[in-house]
Amino acid sequence: TMFQREGGQLVFMLQVVLAARSEEELTSKGGLEQLSKDLRYQLNGYLKAQDLPPVKSVVVQDLFLIKS
Repeated sequence: TMFQREGGQLVFMLQVVLAARSEEELTSKGGLEQLSKDLRYQLNGYLKAQDLPPVKSVVVQDLFLIKS
C-alpha cells in the first residue's frame, strides 16, 4: 500500500506539523483539537497529491511533552 511504501515521508511530514507547535499551544484549551485538524489538513493535502481519498479525522492518541 501507499502507507507501507511512503510511511517514512508521512511520519516526517506529521512530525514537522507537531514540531511547529509550542508547548503552550499544545497544552492550551483546544490545543490538541487544533493539532488534530492541522494534521488532517496536511495529510489530506498529501493524499490529494497522490490521487487518494481524504481521511475524515486524525486522532492524537498519545502525546508526551518532556521538559529538559
